[in-house]
Amino acid sequence: MNKNRIKDWAELVRLPNLFTVPGDILLGMCAVSSFTQLNLTSYLYALFISLLLYSGGMILNDIMDYKEDKEARPQRVLPSGRISLKWAKAATVSCFSTAIILSHFHSQKLFIISLVLVLVIYLYDGPSRKIPQMGFVTMGMCRSLNILLGALAISDINFVVILVAFCEGAYIYAVCIIAHNETKCLPKNIWCKLPLIIILISVSYLVFYSDFSWLSISAALFILWSTFNIVKDLNDLLPVSKIPMYIGKLIRNLIPLQFCLALCVAPKYWYLCLVLMLCLPLCAKLAKKVTMS
Repeated sequence: MNKNRIKDWAELVRLPNLFTVPGDILLGMCAVSSFTQLNLTSYLYALFISLLLYSGGMILNDIMDYKEDKEARPQRVLPSGRISLKWAKAATVSCFSTAIILSHFHSQKLFIISLVLVLVIYLYDGPSRKIPQMGFVTMGMCRSLNILLGALAISDINFVVILVAFCEGAYIYAVCIIAHNETKCLPKNIWCKLPLIIILISVSYLVFYSDFSWLSISAALFILWSTFNIVKDLNDLLPVSKIPMYIGKLIRNLIPLQFCLALCVAPKYWYLCLVLMLCLPLCAKLAKKVTMS
C-alpha cells in the first residue's frame, strides 16, 4: 500500500478525529473508578472496539453522502474515485462486525452497548440526516454511548458516568448546531456560546459534587478558558471561510474537555489524564494534513 493510498484511508476515517476517542473510554472508566480499579487490558480492548465503531461510522457517513458529494464535494475520497465504493462498504462491514464480535467475547454488557452504538451510528448517517435536529441529537448520543462503553468495560453504569456522558453529548450537540451551515453562516450568537454554557454548568456541578481538589478546580478553569477562547470569535464578523477552522478547534477541544471531566471525577488518576492530553498536539498536527470534517 503506497503513501497516497494510506493518506486516502486516513482521510476517509478522519484520522485526526480518532485521537478524540481514547478520552471517551478513559473518561468512562474514571467515572466508575470509585467502585473498581482501572485495568489497562480492558482499556485497550474497549478502545480498539471504539476505534472500529468510530472508523466504520466515518466511512458509512461518506457512503451515505456519496451522491451529494459527487456534485457538491467531488474532491472527497469516494466521489473522486481514490477509494472505490465497494471497498468502502467492505471496510464498514468489517469494522462493525469485528467490533460486535470482540464485544461479545468480552461481556454481554459490552455486546449490548456496541449493538446500540451501531444502531445510533446508522441513524445518524442515514435517516436522521433528513431532520437536522435529530442528526445533532444522534451525533451527541454516539459520544455519550462511547463513554458508557468505557465504563461498562470494567463496571456498571452509575450517576457520575451518566453525568459526564450527558455533558460531552450535549457539547457535541452544540458543535453540530454551529457546524450545520458552516459553508454559509453561523447560527445566532446564543447558539455559538452554547458549548461554553454547557461546560460551565457541567464542570461547576462536578467540582461541587466531587471531593474538593485543586486539580479539579484547575482543570475546570482550564477547559472554560480553552472553550471561551474559541467561541469568543464566533460572531457575524468572522469570515465564512474561517468557520470550518473554528469547527475543527471545537472538535479538538474534546480532548481538554475529556481531560477536565476525568480529573473532576477521578483526580487520583491525574497522570493518566496528562497522558491523554498528548493526543491534542498529535490531533492538531494531523488536522493540518487530513480533514476533520
